[in-house]
Amino acid sequence: MKILAIDTALGAVSACVLDDESGVPEAQESLAMERGHAEALLPLIDRVMARVAGGFPALGRVAVTVGPGSFTGLRVGVAAARAIGLACEIPVVGVSTLAAFAAPLIIEQQPGLTAVAIDARHGNVYFTAFGPDGRAILSPRIAPAREAARSLGAGPVRIVGSGAPMLAAEAAAVGTDAEIVDGIAVPDIVFVAKVGLLADPLLSPPRPLYLKAPDAKPQETKVHDVKPPVPAGEDHGLEVQAAESLATPAIEDQATRDLPTRDLPAENLPAENFPAENLAIEDLTEILAIEDSPPVEDSPVEDVTNENLANEQDLASKDRVNPQDPSPLPLTAP
Repeated sequence: MKILAIDTALGAVSACVLDDESGVPEAQESLAMERGHAEALLPLIDRVMARVAGGFPALGRVAVTVGPGSFTGLRVGVAAARAIGLACEIPVVGVSTLAAFAAPLIIEQQPGLTAVAIDARHGNVYFTAFGPDGRAILSPRIAPAREAARSLGAGPVRIVGSGAPMLAAEAAAVGTDAEIVDGIAVPDIVFVAKVGLLADPLLSPPRPLYLKAPDAKPQETKVHDVKPPVPAGEDHGLEVQAAESLATPAIEDQATRDLPTRDLPAENLPAENFPAENLAIEDLTEILAIEDSPPVEDSPVEDVTNENLANEQDLASKDRVNPQDPSPLPLTAP
């Protein structure tokens, strides 16, 4: 089975197609950027898929990072992943950014904890920790770095992520044996694909995991900004549209504007009726849709187990997980 992995959660736009039989990426591309994810994502996916034998029909699954991360980045990535899944009629799974960061360390099977810290600004970190077996021992959260450090115990702890220097400094201050393994700003897109292969679609829906309220808020209308009444017969909907610029449809429109197109069937059919072999990036516009984030406590946390990551040849058989199974799960709630 081939899986398409998408990451737009942080400071890059990335896509990768991985074959679970070989464990080797067939095609991948990443662009470092802080802004402009919406404009860059779908053309990047188009370039990646052009290098994949069989194209979109060869895909068996889509995985997308669901956060924590940039609000706009998450929504754009999830919308694109869900659109491709609908068009190709294949499962779409969500992978937490924290699990994707931790996966390369967990497969090394070192003793102690693996902590992931992403800089959330103002002295805070997006944070979680995994045990040696890959189980998440702390639920994902946003917390002051000192508070996060105190939750790690005596150690040893290996820390990864853009917030690793901050967390390591606070860990030293409270007496925790911690080391920075990597301070990379974005997860490896290949490991997003590998964790996505382990995920159960029923337990890992593609829903954004925000962890905090957005910094950007709609501006309040002030008394001196109120416009005079519009004469009858004139269009007076433009002001309303401008005020709703933070709504999901506006983000989705931005994500699909000015994208490369191919010849489409002459019939005026909805995009979901096009066969996958005719799938073009323009087709996705009609079916882009995402859901609001569930409450944080309901969001699944990936457990990236050593056993699962070490047996990539058997990943296809792990597509379904029994939630009652007491063995380590690739995706479970703590």
